[in-house]
Amino acid sequence: MPDPRPEHRRARSAAVPDGDSKQGSGATRFQQVASWLLIVFIVLTVLGFVGALLYSAYHQTNEFFSSSLWQIAYVLPLVCLPLAAVTLVAIVVSAARQKSLQRR
Repeated sequence: MPDPRPEHRRARSAAVPDGDSKQGSGATRFQQVASWLLIVFIVLTVLGFVGALLYSAYHQTNEFFSSSLWQIAYVLPLVCLPLAAVTLVAIVVSAARQKSLQRR
């Protein structure tokens, strides 16, 4: 008596959408957008750290660094670094969920 389970699994996995079928990596559109957001948040965090260091070093001696725009550099890492961490967790959860659905 043949085992009906492989056919059942094939039918079930065919019904599960795996995102954009044109891509070889199988990454969904959400994962792509979240990856770009992660890169943007990390770049903004690094720029914020550099800006905060420059501001703290030169705000009293150089007029260019005495404007209030450079004080935003202190806030930028405080906002972007947690957003990058949340985005990274969302990418990992999304990839794990997609992998779990593909294995069924």
